Amino acid sequence: MTFFSKPMRSLLPLALLTGLAATAPGGGAMAAAPVDDAKCVQAYLGNTAFRPGAATGKLDKKTIAAAAALSEQFGLGDALPPLSGETVSAWCAFTTSAKGVEVAAIGRLRIYPSELKPKEPEADPGVPKQYAFNFSKVKLGHELDGRACNFSLSRILVNEKQTPDLIAIGKISVLDGRISFTKGQWLVGGTATPDSFVTANIGITDKGLLLGKMQVFHMFTDPGEPPHEPVLVAIKSKVAVPENAGGQAWTFDLDSDTRGVLELGDCH
Repeated sequence: MTFFSKPMRSLLPLALLTGLAATAPGGGAMAAAPVDDAKCVQAYLGNTAFRPGAATGKLDKKTIAAAAALSEQFGLGDALPPLSGETVSAWCAFTTSAKGVEVAAIGRLRIYPSELKPKEPEADPGVPKQYAFNFSKVKLGHELDGRACNFSLSRILVNEKQTPDLIAIGKISVLDGRISFTKGQWLVGGTATPDSFVTANIGITDKGLLLGKMQVFHMFTDPGEPPHEPVLVAIKSKVAVPENAGGQAWTFDLDSDTRGVLELGDCH
């Protein structure tokens, strides 16, 4: 026994290094910590707006939260389970997939959810604060009251002679001189999906001009391009243009270089 005691002690550390100590009771091998997969995911997230910090190989709270935020923004829940020690390998494989490469390309922009808080009820019930417009000093017109119309919204560059670009279509209704968008569809791509049309707070004056505020997606987003933010426009229309079909059209500034054109038609 004394002959083997010294060699066995010297070989014990080697046994630990080669995995003999990672044997579960009963002879089954225990799962090794997925350090490389964790670093893979952390490096991937580090190249997006959801940076969890250094790629340490440890699935800490920052890494898990960053992965959850990325998944939520890009709707990955159906394809990827929440990040954990059991799913980190699947996440690492995702980073080099076609979808993973696409997400990484546009993931440098983080979209934070926003809540539109209404104004005080006594001021103007149901109107979000950023759309607040004081109509109390405006004499509204009622020529279109009770009517529903088709609408189109276009943009045109001020210093260029070109056909206006159509950016939205839908239907409106008019009551007490105020316009409500009952159905709308943005045509510019990006985050301006058909169900994201924002109800505006605009009205028609007794002079036939358009006043108020509305949010407008006026920049086109190509596939793979970071989405453009909408602009909140304070509308004071330049002119009212009569239409042959019995409708109306208004032009207003979107920014220093671009004008918007809101047209109504087929009113009934």
